[in-house]
Amino acid sequence: MRHKFFIIFCAVSLLLLQAFPLQKLQAEPAADTSNPILSTTETTMPQAQTQTPAPKEMSAPLSELISAEDLAAYFDEYPNAVMLLSDGVSQIVFNEPFSTQRLSPYSTFKICNSLIALEEGVVSIDDSQRRWDGTEYNRRELMQDQDMASAIKYSAVWYYQQLAIEVGETAMQTRLNAVGYGNMDISGGIDKFWLYSSLLISSQEQLDFIIRLYRNELPFSRDNMEYVKSILRQDAYPIEIYGKTGSSGDGNGWFVGYTLLNEKPYFFAVYIEGTDASGALARDKIAEILSKF
Repeated sequence: MRHKFFIIFCAVSLLLLQAFPLQKLQAEPAADTSNPILSTTETTMPQAQTQTPAPKEMSAPLSELISAEDLAAYFDEYPNAVMLLSDGVSQIVFNEPFSTQRLSPYSTFKICNSLIALEEGVVSIDDSQRRWDGTEYNRRELMQDQDMASAIKYSAVWYYQQLAIEVGETAMQTRLNAVGYGNMDISGGIDKFWLYSSLLISSQEQLDFIIRLYRNELPFSRDNMEYVKSILRQDAYPIEIYGKTGSSGDGNGWFVGYTLLNEKPYFFAVYIEGTDASGALARDKIAEILSKF
């Protein structure tokens, strides 16, 4: 009897020992991947550990890119040349004493003229065409109807003379005063005051004007400023350049504008005097300089 009881006791004990680890496992169940909360946690953790992408490369400070001595190499043969280059914070100047001398803006004034005509409503962004009156010019592209984009591109003087006349002396003077454009003198005639006449502006003032345009800080509507900036794009160069040339036709040339390098703006105003000087030459000079950045 005792032997039988011992056998039963051992069997029960063995069953209990086998059951104990099984109960322990049941008390710590595996994660249920069918549970949407647990599943999201498991799949998003590796993403959270992914390395943050490096920030976009930015252009170096202006002083690390070029110096006034570097600029001199491009203008040695033009003693009255001046160039200002700015990143909006600091600037590099070649021929600084000349940078405050006021000169005729020539066709660089088309930038301001465009803004004034748009703001006064004599033209609009969607309707700016004017008809060619049949006058003969030395360039074929001038002998056709023009809108503001083509007139800027081809530097059509007749188009901007017509706009200035339509704006009128009173509104033109008021707008120039509000901008503070150079000496603001339009006494040379409403259709020619910017053409080797009464209106004068320095290269430093040109630079300040273009920076304010880029930043939409001029006293014009944002839409009008954005539109004028868009039609200043120079397509002949591999880098992104916006600006306007200006030439006297007898040895004087401007190029005023800005470039975008690595999405950072650099502003410039270049003026050259010499037997072969022109706005186109000034533009080529600045394009060559900027391409080396």
